[in-house]
Amino acid sequence: MELPMSSSRLDLSERYRLHALYETGMSMRAIADAVARAPSTISRELRRNQHAARYQPDHAQRISAHRRTQASRRPRIDAERIGQIEVLLREDVSPEQIAGRTGLASHA
Repeated sequence: MELPMSSSRLDLSERYRLHALYETGMSMRAIADAVARAPSTISRELRRNQHAARYQPDHAQRISAHRRTQASRRPRIDAERIGQIEVLLREDVSPEQIAGRTGLASHA
C-alpha cells in the first residue's frame, strides 16, 4: 500500500535526507518517492533553497524559516488608510460604507 504524500513543510531531517539522496545523483522523482513528497515539492525545494549553487540543508532550513516570518509581517492596511477609517468611524459612517469608500469591500 502506498503512503499518502505529505503536504506540510519539509523539516530539517527531511532536508538532510533529500540532500543525501540528491548528492548521490538520484533523480528528483526518485527522491520524491523516497521521501513521500510530490516531485514538484522536491524541485521547488532545490530551486528556492540553494546556496552558492549547492543545496545545504541547514541553510535551507534557515531561509525557509525566515521566509515564513516575513510572509506574515506585511500589514494588510497601511497607516494612512487606518487613519481614514478612524475618521470615518468617528463621523458615524457604517463599516459597510467605509469598506465601499476605501476600496476594502469584500466581493465575495
